[in-house]
Amino acid sequence: MLLGGLSEAVEEYGASVLLLRAPAAEEATNQMLQRAAIDALVVGSIGDQESGLEQLRQRGVRIVSTEPSHDGDWVTINDAKAGRLVGKHLARLGHRHVVVIASGAGKGRVETFDYSPDGMDDQLFAGTYETERIRGLWEKMPDARITVAFAGCCVRDSGRTAAAHVLDVQDRPTAIVALSDVLALGAWDAARERGLTPGRDISISGFDDIPDARFLGITTVHQPITEKGRMIGRLAMDPDYPQRQITLPIELIVRSSTGPAPKN
Repeated sequence: MLLGGLSEAVEEYGASVLLLRAPAAEEATNQMLQRAAIDALVVGSIGDQESGLEQLRQRGVRIVSTEPSHDGDWVTINDAKAGRLVGKHLARLGHRHVVVIASGAGKGRVETFDYSPDGMDDQLFAGTYETERIRGLWEKMPDARITVAFAGCCVRDSGRTAAAHVLDVQDRPTAIVALSDVLALGAWDAARERGLTPGRDISISGFDDIPDARFLGITTVHQPITEKGRMIGRLAMDPDYPQRQITLPIELIVRSSTGPAPKN
């Protein structure tokens, strides 16, 4: 959806999209970017790539991020607000034991940590957006027990594996918050495989509002993903576009996958 919007906007300028997979090593990533014949670059996070990106800027390459920063061009949503929307919803439903499924860490095995706003290493998360979403969740559920389960890559099977890990215990959570709908789909699979009904036996929520989440009835935070792609493409291709830092609106979409916390 994001790539569709991005491609649509870029094609209006007679250009095309080139997908580059960044190597794990920072130096290799920088070398790859310096060799690439590109007019603009879209990145998920500036992070440790700043030195390499600055060289691209000096070449006249426009850089647009999907995460906010103090300077530079970006198109994003308020991820902390998104987390607060979910947290407020679950708190009202009486949930006090929540597992958050995040990508990052993990790498083929599930790792769990009790969340503390001052005790989590941000480097464990795949991106700033995950850090912000879970902080926002905690702000509305400060008295709840929040455990983070790192699932590895952001794919459906990772969500299923992480959810299976936290559901196959005696003291299982009453709610699972997946930090993307893709991971939420996997959590849904794990719940159904165990005979659990989402919204009754376990609440499941996600972020993004992708079509599959709508089909299954998963509560999620809607963001205009296609429009996000279009705006990123516009900033990438039009240096004269007046607004260079854009925060798009979001909305909590409540569906059948969340309900009151089970009493037992």
